[in-house]
Amino acid sequence: MNLRRIALAAIAPALLFLLLPAAAQAAQDRTPPKPRQVPQARSKPVTPKPVVNDPAARQKAAKKQADEGSPSKLGKPSAKPLDPNDKDYIKRKAKYAAAGLGEDGYPLKGAAGKGAITKGGRGAVPEVAVDPNAKLMIEFGTDRHDFGRAQQGDILLHTFEMAAGGSAPLIIGQVSPTCGCTLSEVLVEGPSGDLVPYVYGDPIEPGRKVEISARMNTANKKNATQVRVNVTTNDPVRVSSLTLMANVEQFIQATPTILQMGDIPQGSTRTQFVDVRTTRGAKVFLAFDERPGLVRPPGLDVTLSPVAPDDEGRSAHWKVEVNVGADAVEGNIGYQIRLSTDYARPDATEIEKKNATHKHNEEHGGKDDEGKVLPTHQVSSKYQVNVAVTGRILGAMTCTPQFLSMGLVRPGQVVPRTVKLISHDTDFKFDPKTMTVEVKGDGGTPLRWAEHFSSTVRPAQGINGVDVELRLEGLPDGADGSFRGLLVIHTGHPTKQTMEVHFSGVCRAGVVRGGR
Repeated sequence: MNLRRIALAAIAPALLFLLLPAAAQAAQDRTPPKPRQVPQARSKPVTPKPVVNDPAARQKAAKKQADEGSPSKLGKPSAKPLDPNDKDYIKRKAKYAAAGLGEDGYPLKGAAGKGAITKGGRGAVPEVAVDPNAKLMIEFGTDRHDFGRAQQGDILLHTFEMAAGGSAPLIIGQVSPTCGCTLSEVLVEGPSGDLVPYVYGDPIEPGRKVEISARMNTANKKNATQVRVNVTTNDPVRVSSLTLMANVEQFIQATPTILQMGDIPQGSTRTQFVDVRTTRGAKVFLAFDERPGLVRPPGLDVTLSPVAPDDEGRSAHWKVEVNVGADAVEGNIGYQIRLSTDYARPDATEIEKKNATHKHNEEHGGKDDEGKVLPTHQVSSKYQVNVAVTGRILGAMTCTPQFLSMGLVRPGQVVPRTVKLISHDTDFKFDPKTMTVEVKGDGGTPLRWAEHFSSTVRPAQGINGVDVELRLEGLPDGADGSFRGLLVIHTGHPTKQTMEVHFSGVCRAGVVRGGR
């Protein structure tokens, strides 16, 4: 027993030395850690960009746009005395008046804040700083308007209603219509409650009403169509889109719009018809629009006939007879029949004004003083309908293809190419045994490596025709360069004795691509 006590007393200090560090670590693990101090992020104050709200600056921008928008550069102020009878002066005065400027092209005295333009998006403020507290309020569903069924040429007008929301003033920088849409005006509720023309860049207090009127021109549209008006503001959304939609019916329609006459042997005739009707039953006169630049092919005749016309000869239904005569010339037929009614389009006045300007441009060379090309084309102010006529007049025979490409070849490479001759003369049959083929240079120049070309003629299966094969037997080593040639096929036909097919290729040493 005593020995045991003596042994425990001897090892006790060593046990304490080993156990004390572990106990201290356990006590430290049970102590909850102090929360880590995370430094808070400091937000820097955001300084909004200044809003351009200087009427004089907007007038200057509007004047510049009026100058640059003039196709004949007539908008720039002139140092010469103003002549009220001068055409240039009249045009310049009209442009400046539209921009809210005087006849000299500079802001009117005392006209501060009235020089900005609300029509067509002119006089806009391109840079408007975003304000997170500004908002353009548009009632759900009112940003789109469907006119339903409309007739081609109708001018459709709609006014979008909205308001300034949020806690900060709303600023409209610009209102931009897309193609086929014209901005009529932008109105804003004034202090007295009346709607007044809006000056781009002016602040609109929250709660004030805003109205944007837009016109949709359906002159060149058909079926389901839509246009947009993009409104740029200081709202964080930035650009809001207003949409106009309509299902546009053509005033007059042709069936079919593409008349395919097909392949017609030369010397024979073919007749087809086109049905033309006004969409809503309006009775019209129909006549050819033979403007310059469109030549009717020889042998093609077109006749117009009204169906059940009234006493004056008008009808809502017309028949168009298209006849290809025996005197039609061999080759492709490509012609557009343009038919014009006696009904004026709703935008006829604007069209006539444009036509007058374009005619003036054409009479003066089609360019302005600085050499810029000006528009000279003219369009009809009447409702029209077009029919495309296509087809092919076949001669005694046809050759397909009319050109052969031998491609890129290497010396020693064999390349075959084939053309097919088809006879459209029922009284003529090809005889491959008596037909001959010449392979020679093109354009009067000798054919390079002519001795390496050969040809054969074989009957075509199932038709009155032949297959003519041109074969490159392999150019000699070291051959390098291009070649052009002519394949002359002697057919044996009494009126079409030869057919010519051009061919070309390039030989390059080192080319590893195989022939076809």
